[in-house]
Amino acid sequence: MPKLNKLLKKITAQKKRQKKNRLQKKPEPIAIKRFFSNSLSELKTFDYASMSTRNIGSWPAMLRYLIAFSVLAITAITGTTVAVMPVLTDTSRLIEKQEESYQMYGFKARKAAYLPEYREQMKEIESTFSMLLQRLPTDTEVPGLLEDITEVGKSASMKFEKIALMPEVEQEYYVELPINIDVLGGYHDIANFVSAMSNLPRLVSLHDFRVEPVPGDNRLMRVNILAKTYRYNQKGQEQNGGSQ
Repeated sequence: MPKLNKLLKKITAQKKRQKKNRLQKKPEPIAIKRFFSNSLSELKTFDYASMSTRNIGSWPAMLRYLIAFSVLAITAITGTTVAVMPVLTDTSRLIEKQEESYQMYGFKARKAAYLPEYREQMKEIESTFSMLLQRLPTDTEVPGLLEDITEVGKSASMKFEKIALMPEVEQEYYVELPINIDVLGGYHDIANFVSAMSNLPRLVSLHDFRVEPVPGDNRLMRVNILAKTYRYNQKGQEQNGGSQ
């Protein structure tokens, strides 16, 4: 056993000395550094006038590497421009189309989500439209409307000089029925007449007021009014629906 312990100590001491020598040993010059140094020297001393493709093997190594790298770079750039760029362009175009599709899908999804609400709104619009139609006179109701206007004027102490139907004006969804009215009355009578016209059961709008004093009577004014009533244009609606 004493001999074995002595041998182990000797081996351990020898390993420590070897490790210490490796740490203290100076590094040798790096091979890459020597390569670049030699290559620069070759480039300086090389006879460039004698360069030819026949003696490429005698060219300095650094020069051959530079030329090879340049050829590879030009090839890579050309290949990227010719082969890769069209692919990138197509990819960008597909990405834009995909984004547009996502936006369109989102828009339609929102419309679908609000579809029940839109249907309820359409029912309300149809109901309101039906109520408005009921306020529009038919052809057979126009004489009765003229009588209503006359009665309203008389109740407001207005004197009618003229009340005449003018040619109809056809619009897309309705037909205008202009009525030319000339009346005489005082300021308050005119105000009462206009107010009463707005309360008629049928829809009547007043336009183009023209008020003039009556010669010889400061209390009276001559008023020309263009009244318009309306009726539903069933023909125009059918044509519009057929064109759609």
